[in-house]
Amino acid sequence: MPQDNTEESEGIQEIPVDPSELNQQVPLWAAMATAGKEERKWENWEYLSDIKRDNDRKWLRLYGLIVMLVTMAFTYLFLAALGIWAWHQLAPECWRWLDEVRLNKIQSTLFSGGMGAVIAGVLRNQLSKV
Repeated sequence: MPQDNTEESEGIQEIPVDPSELNQQVPLWAAMATAGKEERKWENWEYLSDIKRDNDRKWLRLYGLIVMLVTMAFTYLFLAALGIWAWHQLAPECWRWLDEVRLNKIQSTLFSGGMGAVIAGVLRNQLSKV
């Protein structure tokens, strides 16, 4: 059952909305004019939207570059592993440098479908955006 807290709330004062009534100094950061350019441009929404559009374009360009580099790295890794595996299958015994265990590990990675699925998924995702 709720209790009447009138006796306890008598000592509580209402907090004023105006900061000058608090008798406190203005913080140092409030007096700084470092955001002056933003304040001057605040009314010009077209200018601000152009800046936002430019920033979005820069971000998408960087994101595309990162995705392209990662895709190329996986593709080159796949092709290098495939080339090494093919070399060991076709070259004479004296030109081989991997033992049978490591060669089988490369073969299982390449032809298990995992590596190909990763590359195919990334390429399919990127080509669908074009």
